[in-house]
Amino acid sequence: MTTELEFPSIAHVWLAQRANGATVRYAETEGGFATAEGYEKAMDGPARLVSVPLVSYRHGQRLPVERIAELARDRGAQVFVDAYQGLGVEPVDVRKLGCDYLVSGTHKYLLGLPGLAFLYVRRGVNRELDPQLTGWFGRVDPFEFNPRELDFPSTARRYEVGTPPVVAAYGAVAGLKLLATLDAGVARAHVRGLTSHLRAGLAGMGERLASPASEDDCGPMVAVHDPAPDRLARFLAARKIVTSPRSGLLRIAVHYYNNDADVEAVVEAIHEYRSGR
Repeated sequence: MTTELEFPSIAHVWLAQRANGATVRYAETEGGFATAEGYEKAMDGPARLVSVPLVSYRHGQRLPVERIAELARDRGAQVFVDAYQGLGVEPVDVRKLGCDYLVSGTHKYLLGLPGLAFLYVRRGVNRELDPQLTGWFGRVDPFEFNPRELDFPSTARRYEVGTPPVVAAYGAVAGLKLLATLDAGVARAHVRGLTSHLRAGLAGMGERLASPASEDDCGPMVAVHDPAPDRLARFLAARKIVTSPRSGLLRIAVHYYNNDADVEAVVEAIHEYRSGR
């Protein structure tokens, strides 16, 4: 069970399981946003795995993961969380989320480079299913180099695949060391203040926001409707403002190192673009 707000790389993995007999159901959205009620309705039938993003890549909604996980557990389903679009700004405690699996990557808010991802598996389910995507690092003794035997260690190393990209690993360590110096709650409050400032500034000059109106439902991103977001993104890039255009939306990510002056620069630049100056 998933949602249309899932990042396609995750959703496509679930769709690929149809070849193994799986049925994929989608929770209904309301006004373009996911709700616990939509997930609950989709769970009326049998559910083995419920997949929910921590923050949607599309417009920055922070989904009610805790409530959805509770509903899933009541029905005997496991919970998979994609935290890629929020981890590094959104404090995450897997015990409070109530998830069985959580994935993320070192890119984006973890301040690393593309090429590295990681998987959390709750203790107690780590041996329920052997991985089908595996590699030589996922063996009991990788350096035995035995092509005839497929074994799995009892530790989290059973989920490793092959040789990691070393350059990306150095970048990831640098980013994680920097984030380790921060208080996650303080960083989140700072980013929330900036996203609120940004939403208010954009709405005040008539922009149509795609992100949730409630601060509690927002992750570290603000999305704006635009008929040609690629063109707007190029305009902003010429002013050293990096954004991400996607499917009729311009996405603006806010990091802990940003400040109010950065927000005002974005608002002013979009106003300049709209006025044709």
